[in-house]
Amino acid sequence: MKVLISNHKTTIIYIISIFLTALFLSILTTFNVSYNVVSILSTLINVIFVFIYAYLCSQKQNCKGYKSGVKSWLKITLVLTVLNLINIRLFSFHFRLIIYYLLLLIISISGGILGKNNQKKLS
Repeated sequence: MKVLISNHKTTIIYIISIFLTALFLSILTTFNVSYNVVSILSTLINVIFVFIYAYLCSQKQNCKGYKSGVKSWLKITLVLTVLNLINIRLFSFHFRLIIYYLLLLIISISGGILGKNNQKKLS
């Protein structure tokens, strides 16, 4: 039960970090920063957050690292899809979005594997 609660805390922290990132990027756009720079920065920040999220979640689970990474990726994909559906613009899958989610999958699996390998052994 403690693992489930701590994973929910990690998920809530991830969602809060998404909102803070969106706030930061919207402030950048008000200062006339190029759309390409904001887009690249958004992708890099989200990739870093996904890696950290998968790393932290995999340390708290009792399954293999890649399975933990896939579970983390599914949670992240669900959160991002819901946030995109809430957004005013219409949500549709483009080839670019599929590549983006595959990148997040690879990053999440690698974070899960590294998190599981660096897990402290309880003896």
